[in-house]
Amino acid sequence: MNSQLIIACGAFAGILALVINFYTKHENINKKIKIAFIVLLLIDLVVFAYALSSTTGVNSPPMVIGLMSDKANPQEAGTTIKWTAATLDPENDKVQYKFFLDGQPRTDWSYDSTWYWTTSSVEIGSHTIEIKAKDGNHEADGDDSKSIDFTISPQQNRSPTPTTDDILPVATPNLPPSINALDATPNSPQTAGTSIDWTTDAVDPDNDKIYYQYLLNGNPVTGWDRSNEWAWQTGEENIGSNIIEVLIRDKNHAGPSGSDDRKGASFTISSLEPSPSEPLYEMQTSSDHSPEQQSSQTISDGPDHLSSLGAYHHTFDNVKYDSAAHMKIGNIEYNNGIQLCETSGILDFIGSQVNYNFAYFNLNKVYSHLTGQIGLDDLTENSAGNITVCFGDGETLEGPPHIYLHPGDLPVNVDLDVRGIRQFAIAVSKNQRNVYVDLIDMKLEK
Repeated sequence: MNSQLIIACGAFAGILALVINFYTKHENINKKIKIAFIVLLLIDLVVFAYALSSTTGVNSPPMVIGLMSDKANPQEAGTTIKWTAATLDPENDKVQYKFFLDGQPRTDWSYDSTWYWTTSSVEIGSHTIEIKAKDGNHEADGDDSKSIDFTISPQQNRSPTPTTDDILPVATPNLPPSINALDATPNSPQTAGTSIDWTTDAVDPDNDKIYYQYLLNGNPVTGWDRSNEWAWQTGEENIGSNIIEVLIRDKNHAGPSGSDDRKGASFTISSLEPSPSEPLYEMQTSSDHSPEQQSSQTISDGPDHLSSLGAYHHTFDNVKYDSAAHMKIGNIEYNNGIQLCETSGILDFIGSQVNYNFAYFNLNKVYSHLTGQIGLDDLTENSAGNITVCFGDGETLEGPPHIYLHPGDLPVNVDLDVRGIRQFAIAVSKNQRNVYVDLIDMKLEK
């Protein structure tokens, strides 16, 4: 009940009590005064009706009334725990859910009110599981939330297996499948038109049926099926560096839009005959940062694209720069850019200092500004967390501009002063695997 209705009810009750009291004590009051009291009572009824009507038509947000696990607290590492959220929406609007583990999102917004948490030994300790809910009519980040603390304990030492035949077997939890290897035949690089056979070696601890799905540069090229093989018929549209991924699941853990494990590999497709009009760049992987390792470059009257300079040194798993790189951020495709791929990095801190991967470019002190956009490609896993990107002059990275990116965010505009810079460096913090940083339409002006 809102304040208008409370005021109207009070006024109505007060005037009604006054009229009754007046009539009780003054039965012989003249007719004009009686009419005046009746008019006041009618006015009060109109105010009451208006306040009552103003309370209708207001959409209320949903409320989280419960967050439950299918197993008691605590549980040993290696246990799969199913979390279920319960909500109440006064208008019965469809409710979307998003699960968090220790403040980090583990699912996207969806109408699925459940989440399966497969724990491991690295998660031993106390954790906070949080559910946020929204109906799309109020707050974009969630209308209500609820959190629960849950403890993961070390696996206890088991006694030797009894040798007697009359002891009943102990039930063990079902475990998800995992990928051992993703192999290609023939190996990278190959020319356009070559057929590449991809094979996945995966195992399920419980011998459940495994289902596979292959992705090419983030786009599914197969459905979910039992075949662990995919034949990739390459073409000119694949010239350049490509990312092939395989996703697996046994339908006992991840939901319809998820997977139990995934693995990726880079593969380079070259043209049959190099075009004489396009410069060729040799990617050097030596730890020497000397600019002499960069192949020759042509500097036009500008503006130039940063991707046209090539990268003379990098520590990423793969650096792909192409005028049609097929990058996608927030399901929006972008062209003409550079993609920095880190598919095997592990969260790596030394004290409070973060380790970085680097890509270097030679500007030769001939440019004044670098403009464009930067963001995390949709290929980046949601569990990657915040990624720090910084820019420097290639000789020192003390106090460079820092940009903090998170999966799902829109691209960030970049406008840097690069006057007098000979070697230009881009550094990306190492984090969990499958991080793809897109540098979109990076232009250099003289």
